[in-house]
Amino acid sequence: MKKTYLLIDGYNVIHAWRTLDKWGDDMAAARDELLTVTADYSAYRECESILVFDAPSAPISSVEENSGVTVVFTSEEETADCYIERTAYQLVRQGETVYVVTSDGMEQSVILGAGAYRISAREWRETIKAAKKERRRKYQARPLGDRSELSARLSDEILAKLEELRRAEIK
Repeated sequence: MKKTYLLIDGYNVIHAWRTLDKWGDDMAAARDELLTVTADYSAYRECESILVFDAPSAPISSVEENSGVTVVFTSEEETADCYIERTAYQLVRQGETVYVVTSDGMEQSVILGAGAYRISAREWRETIKAAKKERRRKYQARPLGDRSELSARLSDEILAKLEELRRAEIK
């Protein structure tokens, strides 16, 4: 089954979004917020996300799974751009659909040449906002009987006992 991948140039997005740039020198907080936004979007759109950060002082790269998102810190020998280009090329050759989020013009040209799609940081921000509105609209449009409450899955007997406990005086 064909997958959709989202490769994100982390620091490029952080510096492009004023909401993340507010963290100033606290890059850990900005990365955490970007990870949260990415995980939320990826879960809703059911895509695989890879968030890539430059780590120029690290002797080796590190890859970890966090909130359903693959987070990569490149080594001093490889930039985030190089990692993204190589990964996009490999995934496209495997027949996957690949979107790269970056506002770096040179990076966009390279990934387009590899067969991936480009999304600027600003465009991705707007896409995320639209997805949140869509999700909210779908949630609000659900009929009340369709709610996934615990009480809908309990027997009348259990519900009566729970109500009795709720009304009992605490001694």
